[in-house]
Amino acid sequence: MTAVGLDHLGKVFDDGTVAVEDLSLEIADGELVVFVGPTGCGKSTVLRLVAGLETPTAGHVRFGGRIVDQLRTRDRNVAMVFQHYALYPHLTVAQNIGFPLRSAPGVSELVARAAARLGLSDVLDRRPAQLSGGERQLVAMARALVRQPRVFLLDEPLAHLDAGLRAELRGEVAATARRIGVTTLYVTHDQAEALAVADRVAVLRDGALQQVGTPAEVYDDPASVFVAAFLGAPRANLFEGAVYPVDGRVAVDLGSQVLTLPADDARAAALLRHGRITVGLRPDALRTATPAQADGASLRGQVRHVEHHGHEGIVHLDAGGLPTPPAQTMIGTADPAHLAGLLADPPDPGPRRGVIGRLLPRAATPAHPRYGLHPAYEPSADAVPDDGDLVVRVPTAAGLPRPGENLTIAVDLDRLLLFDSTGTRIRAQPRGTEAPQSRKP
Repeated sequence: MTAVGLDHLGKVFDDGTVAVEDLSLEIADGELVVFVGPTGCGKSTVLRLVAGLETPTAGHVRFGGRIVDQLRTRDRNVAMVFQHYALYPHLTVAQNIGFPLRSAPGVSELVARAAARLGLSDVLDRRPAQLSGGERQLVAMARALVRQPRVFLLDEPLAHLDAGLRAELRGEVAATARRIGVTTLYVTHDQAEALAVADRVAVLRDGALQQVGTPAEVYDDPASVFVAAFLGAPRANLFEGAVYPVDGRVAVDLGSQVLTLPADDARAAALLRHGRITVGLRPDALRTATPAQADGASLRGQVRHVEHHGHEGIVHLDAGGLPTPPAQTMIGTADPAHLAGLLADPPDPGPRRGVIGRLLPRAATPAHPRYGLHPAYEPSADAVPDDGDLVVRVPTAAGLPRPGENLTIAVDLDRLLLFDSTGTRIRAQPRGTEAPQSRKP
């Protein structure tokens, strides 16, 4: 097994495109690290740099503490599996698996061992055309593993398979990598796949590392708006919010409704240092409730659409929130009387302006007061989510609501995600550094 180190790694192509920027990461022996991010974020380039297929313009790649920048690809003893199988159609499965070894002694035994690990022992005499898509990808993996590589590199290995087969094979891929104990770097754009297979997830954006941690860490404790928006299906609800002290509590005004945090909440002091924030609500941090059960930490909305997923429903509610693009907020003032009124009785959310609404002239949707003295905020085209719905998971066994029904949604304040105007997570202030508990708006 070999540990892999990336030391301030950078790659700028000849046309000036920055593919990877100052990436530093330590990957332990036998660890499975998944690089995830949107198309063009640099994740495949990282794999190519580790494999030696690209030359870094800055920084170094280390294997087991040794810098390997000058080693050719074949001398690094890495094995790479791509999205396409690249199998030889005229060769049998056994011949495809053993192709990298060819004249090496004991090829048949090594091929049989690799095939057994991936459940291919019964198809060794077949040709690729006689296999399913999943079996072909397993053959490609077996061909890579038969070399007993120091580092195993997987570049979107399941991207072209159908959803059911992807879900089945991703478990097999992860189990095989752990069983063999080879250090594995896995690239995917599918965040569900990343969370399912990784020991640690490295989230990339525009070539820069945004956050690295276990699947639970990056999902439950995202460091930025981007990470919160990218990870999770359905995505986190992200809305504009304004923060003010009201009657000894901290009010987070979402435009037509307010969430309140008690003054002794560990995040209260930090929140009061910000005027405008982004509020993140995971769909699984919300639940339907009666007004009496919600204890004030609640939102109201009208059901717009329900997706039936068998064991659960994904409910879309119009709750009057203003969707927030990553790292984009506004700074303004608010009328305390407006906030006090919302705390007592949140009004009807008023007109929506979703995807279709943004295609119409602005006059087609009347502006209405939000944040006290401020007119409606018009989200940009890349707002997340782009229609401003509040999305909630509802177990089917509890009974799914119908479109048009009004619901009260209880909010788990412990799982409330709060971000400042730069998109960075707002965390509790250390003791002794608290901000003043009140200020003029």
